[in-house]
Amino acid sequence: MERTWINNRWNNHIPTHYIVWSDWWFIKVNELDKIVWATKDYDANVNWIHIEIVGNFNNTEPTNEQYVMTRQLIEWITEKHPWIEVKLHRDFQPHTCPWKLFDVNKVVTTKKLIWEFSLSRYYSVIEWQTRYYNGKSYEDDFRMNCHWDCLSTANGTKLTNEMKYKTVACPPEIWLWTELYIEWVGEVVCNDRWWAINGNRLDMWCGIGDDALNNRSKCPTGKRNVYLVWA
Repeated sequence: MERTWINNRWNNHIPTHYIVWSDWWFIKVNELDKIVWATKDYDANVNWIHIEIVGNFNNTEPTNEQYVMTRQLIEWITEKHPWIEVKLHRDFQPHTCPWKLFDVNKVVTTKKLIWEFSLSRYYSVIEWQTRYYNGKSYEDDFRMNCHWDCLSTANGTKLTNEMKYKTVACPPEIWLWTELYIEWVGEVVCNDRWWAINGNRLDMWCGIGDDALNNRSKCPTGKRNVYLVWA
């Protein structure tokens, strides 16, 4: 029954979808091939976890069981993914959401958003590259991107290519070793410092030598929401 009900909806896929029934029960349906577009917002559909509560809440109130189960589900998800921000359907599609008799305060618990950061990028320069950033010499590139050792960070971490996009240089008010979650990027560790990194800015480490330069378009930049995972 659940498969038929979901497959009758139009369009394709969201990553995880929970349905909370009127009793002490919910189902998880992300394994199905066809799942509803929950909103008109593309990012919300493909990058968010969705909880759907069954009922017409313009005409009837949710049951107490639905409130309790939804709250427990949100708390369980945010415990596993502490960077998640809880939002309502009306935040994405404000004119079609039947929530008049739904008391949001009975279910919503949120994790604290740190703030919005501007994300820049740097890399580890090595000798004998085929080219250097913006036509610089090795010495100029070294002064711009490195400390005393291009493969060692401020907290002593030895960088390898497997760590690209997972290490950031942070402003001084964020402790070294702090774990952060960057929106649409993932978890990173504050391993590094640099005199120019201050205020609301993080510098993403993009790798080593020619590999980093040739693939720098893959290294994320721009303004992102950042959440604290562990400090």
